[in-house]
Amino acid sequence: MEEVGAAMGRMGYKQEQRDRRLRVMREHFPEALVGGHDELAKALECIPDENDRHVLAAAICGHANTVVTFNEKHFPQECLEPYGILRQHPDEFLVHQFHLSPALLIEKIDSQAIAIHQTRKAVIDSLRDSRPSANICYSA
Repeated sequence: MEEVGAAMGRMGYKQEQRDRRLRVMREHFPEALVGGHDELAKALECIPDENDRHVLAAAICGHANTVVTFNEKHFPQECLEPYGILRQHPDEFLVHQFHLSPALLIEKIDSQAIAIHQTRKAVIDSLRDSRPSANICYSA
């Protein structure tokens, strides 16, 4: 969760906003918090940056299907394949979510727009402009 909070800080979120977002994530997605993967992370030498190995370890332990990241270089697909995990760019991930359930994705975007007193277009534009360095798969 620290990485997610740090990424939100780099994106300009205030501490209060980060705390709220992390709290809501913990409440609504407790299954996304994965622990006990430190030893596994040490064994994942196929990930070039040892500081990123915990991400794949958490994905394996959490039975994730996908690691969503901008960092393709540090997450080579051939390293993820033995574990049945895909690597997706955030844009690709959102498009995939749209194809799975267009109405639900639009509903979520509209809900976010209402919550921040913006339009759907403003939210979509902010997604387009947002480039966090953290991964969606996060660890405890």
